[in-house]
Amino acid sequence: WILGNEWNWNHFYDGKHNPPKDLELLIDAAKHVKEWDSRPVATAYGMVPGTKTLHALEAVIDIWGINNYPILDWGDFFENWAKISEKPMFVAEYGADSFDTSRATVDEDAAAYSVEVLTKLLMGNTSLVEGGVCLGGTIFEFTDELWKDSAGSNDKQENSGINPGYHNPYPDGFFNEEWWGLLEYGGRPRKVFWAYAKSDFPDSVTSRLKEARSLRGDMAYLQSDRFQPEDLRFRACGYHPGCQHELGFCCPAPSGSNKSCCEEPILPLETVTVTTSTASTTERSVTTTTTITTRRSDGQANSSPLAPRIRVEGRQLLVDGVPIHLKGVCWNPVPRNGTGASPGDLDFAGFAASDIPIMAKAGINAVRTYNPLTDRRVLDMFHEHGIYVLNTILAWGGDTLDMVKARVDAVKDHPAVLFWILGNEWNWNHFYDGKHNPPKDLELLIDAAKHVKEWDSRPVATAYGMVPGTKTLHALEAVIDIWGINNYPILDWGDFFENWAKISEKPMFVAEYGADSFDTSRATVDEDAAAYSVEVLTKLLMGNTSLVEGGVCLGGTIFEFTDELWKDSAGSNDKQENSGINPGYHNPYPDGFFNEEWWGLLEYGGRPRKVFWAYAKSDFPDSVTSRLKEARSLRGDMAYLQSDRFQPEDLRFRACGYHPGCQHELGFCCPAPSGSNKSCCEEPILPLETVTVTTSTASTTERSVTTTTTITTRRSDGQANSSPLAPRIRVEGRQLLVDGVPIHLKGVCWNPVPRNGTGASPGDLDFAGFAASDIPIMAKAGINAVRTYNPLTDRRVLDMFHEHGIYVLNTILAWGGDTLDMVKARVDAVKDHPAVLFWILGNEW
Repeated sequence: WILGNEWNWNHFYDGKHNPPKDLELLIDAAKHVKEWDSRPVATAYGMVPGTKTLHALEAVIDIWGINNYPILDWGDFFENWAKISEKPMFVAEYGADSFDTSRATVDEDAAAYSVEVLTKLLMGNTSLVEGGVCLGGTIFEFTDELWKDSAGSNDKQENSGINPGYHNPYPDGFFNEEWWGLLEYGGRPRKVFWAYAKSDFPDSVTSRLKEARSLRGDMAYLQSDRFQPEDLRFRACGYHPGCQHELGFCCPAPSGSNKSCCEEPILPLETVTVTTSTASTTERSVTTTTTITTRRSDGQANSSPLAPRIRVEGRQLLVDGVPIHLKGVCWNPVPRNGTGASPGDLDFAGFAASDIPIMAKAGINAVRTYNPLTDRRVLDMFHEHGIYVLNTILAWGGDTLDMVKARVDAVKDHPAVLFWILGNEWNWNHFYDGKHNPPKDLELLIDAAKHVKEWDSRPVATAYGMVPGTKTLHALEAVIDIWGINNYPILDWGDFFENWAKISEKPMFVAEYGADSFDTSRATVDEDAAAYSVEVLTKLLMGNTSLVEGGVCLGGTIFEFTDELWKDSAGSNDKQENSGINPGYHNPYPDGFFNEEWWGLLEYGGRPRKVFWAYAKSDFPDSVTSRLKEARSLRGDMAYLQSDRFQPEDLRFRACGYHPGCQHELGFCCPAPSGSNKSCCEEPILPLETVTVTTSTASTTERSVTTTTTITTRRSDGQANSSPLAPRIRVEGRQLLVDGVPIHLKGVCWNPVPRNGTGASPGDLDFAGFAASDIPIMAKAGINAVRTYNPLTDRRVLDMFHEHGIYVLNTILAWGGDTLDMVKARVDAVKDHPAVLFWILGNEW
């Protein structure tokens, strides 16, 4: 395991300069990792640590990784290490970039020469031979990262350089951050790739060791017509924005055809001109431009002829001139054991194939999200089923305008997006920023809405808790086109619609309403009460539709499609609890309690509740003209819904998102359409089990009740256990032994950032998307280890490394803000996997 990267310089990326705290964090993390697993713990440090640091970490760090970029010679680096430490050491980063800033030109020859020389010298100091002190190295890096120039584009290659003030790397002393790849981002091998592929153990290493794990690349293959890394890389799912985080090849897939997530047409090569930073040398100062060839990517999304013409007219919302009524549903697909606390917790792709067809058959024509939906594959599916998306693009107060703009730009050309939503009940939750500052909340909303209107022509909405006051309405008059109101009346809307007509002329939809299916007052499931409430409320709501004269309501998005098992903070995220919240007034029906985990039209496992049937059967009132009813009938396909073909439990359980190993894959996994399970499925498919949950105390005017209820839910596995497959790994002197055999690392640094990613967080990486293309190339080049910069816990990717004989030096602590619980979860997730060689804490910290 690896803890940190250059943390002596970046201070675990927490924005503070506090070396004692950094050291304390590392020591604490390392001690705990050693309790959790028997593998060695490493850390990646920027240059050679001082004796004080070495002494402080003596008891907890088994292996040192040193990031070092010498110009053409290691100097006394290895000799110095022998003097100051008896611990094993590997060079965690080294190499040379392929752009010469001093001459403002690409120079692949210089990079290849530097890597050839440095690797040969490094191997001459291998700990496989007596007197050697080095376990090997992980060269920086496998492919270019296009996000490194903060002033440039994350989809183009810039050549700005950083001169740290000393003469390294070769030949210009500049770190051209976007030019370090052995391969170009598009997959073409540079000369430095061939130099590293051909590197081999020095002659002083015995033939037995060389044969046991030869590090010479398969040169016959590498130099044949079969070796086409550009083609492999461009076909990789991770290369294409719509396919990122899918495993394997997408464009085309192994079948020979493109998956639906691919861009059409496949984008050709184009020439891009980039500007060189000013390069100062003792002889001259140069500013110039260089033309390079790279894969073209789309810029900002442009208006598409497919995008519907959407506008507000009075109290109506028109799509291509026809008014629409929303028979919608709130959709927040949180996987088992997820928390729903952040966008990364959701699995839109994993549940789309099961949930969207059910929505369509129930006559649902709109979904409201709580976090940004920018996965175009999922939007395509909604569009194919005639369902619009009310897309929340600002939920958290910490999001920047740049983040909101990126979400708009990503999908503003997609015809499924009906309008944008900013916030959810922000008058109560204050954009989830932990502060109670209504003026700031209003300022944030106004600023975001103004900018969204500049970026796209669609209406901008906000979702508010109950009816806003006149002061709030006035403040947002110029920027909010549509109001969403969260309202949970008991069995009647009262004067809600009449009041809206008096205080605002803007369109309004009910952004949340409904009833949960658990009655706390009687401590029992009550599906009849929920169904009755929804039937009554929906009928009354449709009677106030803005499709008819005098109506004020665009429709509603009922809360919600399926249960969310994470809502009870005191319970389990994989079981259903029935704790309730009584806000002090009589709603919802029948008990006045909000039982947070019981609101689904469907149970989490997919069984439709009676409330589903009530909502599916709801239709326009007779006052709506036949023409409008026929144009977009909201009655569900009852013949289908009531037939043997309608089996939502089966659909939901087959969905990739339902199974922890398959989450974020699109479609059905367990089984797949082929009829067999994908490798990501749990084996055997987990059966149903009975779980007993405790009811919260429910107080009424008549009685106080505490009881228990037995429900059925899917069982999930616990923590990973130690596996007999895990290799026996230990440190002996300066050597690292695997099953008693010393190993030398011919490794590479691998940080697969997708196009337009920043690499600033683990969520930006796409290990799965690039694994199928990159790992075979590494193996063919004789690479036997990869070093990561963020935790790699995707077991599918680890399986591929293991199959190709490549170990993973797994960084499990990179950022100072990570908790020990987070680090432990990473260790537990993969400590039984034989591909993991050791843990790394920090990088150049």
